[in-house]
Amino acid sequence: SYYFGATEYPNEVGSGPYTITWDHDVWAFGALTEELVNGYNNIIEITADGPSAINSDIIAAWLAADGSRNYMLTGDEWLGAQTGWVNTTYSSGDFQYDVLGIAADYNDVNYAAAGDQALHSVVSPVDGSFLGGGLYTSYNQCLTDSGWTAPMVYDPTYEISVDNWLDGVDFLGDVEVDMTGIGIDEAEYNIGGHRTLAAGNKIVFLSFDPLSLDAYPHTEYWWWGIMNSAPQTQALYWFDAVVIGVDDKTTLPESYSLAQNYPNPFNPTTMITYAIPEKANVTLTVYNLLGQEVATLVNEVKNVGTYEVNFKANQLTTGVYFYTIQAGQFTSTKKMLLIK
Repeated sequence: SYYFGATEYPNEVGSGPYTITWDHDVWAFGALTEELVNGYNNIIEITADGPSAINSDIIAAWLAADGSRNYMLTGDEWLGAQTGWVNTTYSSGDFQYDVLGIAADYNDVNYAAAGDQALHSVVSPVDGSFLGGGLYTSYNQCLTDSGWTAPMVYDPTYEISVDNWLDGVDFLGDVEVDMTGIGIDEAEYNIGGHRTLAAGNKIVFLSFDPLSLDAYPHTEYWWWGIMNSAPQTQALYWFDAVVIGVDDKTTLPESYSLAQNYPNPFNPTTMITYAIPEKANVTLTVYNLLGQEVATLVNEVKNVGTYEVNFKANQLTTGVYFYTIQAGQFTSTKKMLLIK
């Protein structure tokens, strides 16, 4: 819960932090095994400052056995630990290529001289991207509200007391880039993205530890890596792993509700929150002004709880839209505005 979203801008101010609840176990005892992984639908591998084991063969077989299984890999040094930190081009048959969607890597793009590994690296979430768009919106809203000019940075030395060895990658064409970073050569590198495999598996790769996203200088500090909109937390929503969103004032909901989307107006990603007090079949649908259905966001049975849905409207045009929830006998509709 510490790693996956404890606050959300701007609700943190005056309201206190919250955590998301999701059913999970933690494994920190060496390499994965087939017997272990086959008990899970989602695996999140956090390597932080380097992997303790390379689990590629086990993960590849686990994914291939079931298209509903999803995988996220985050952290420094996973790539270089296998190649001796030599920039490498990948091809079919390589886990990096077949699963993560990486065509080539560039090791330690932020390092030129001794001491650089203790410094921060300027990074950016990609506007409109599925896993980075919410963070982009929150970050820019913070700049507007506060008048700050501090860039978003990757600073693991400050946040988790490990060295910063930022790697860049070239992704395959079916990978959507969610985060980019600036190297010591002032070039922009891809550092995070996601894809869906042909069988349906959802894959996320972040070549950095996302908990270590903050702002610099620290006089204009905001801990972006612990926001609900941070990419690792958004991946949990994408994996449909989140059970209930709980804040410090909230327990299980006692009534049905549909909240106003945030942000609103939006471009092109927004979050819709709803609550159900009992198990029910839930549909959440988006319509245009003509009453035509343009997206179905939820259509399944949900347990009691509060849920958040990330709506991405890349294919829609500027205008007014409506979203409607049907849960049991409860129906509610709200209006939202897309501005591109």
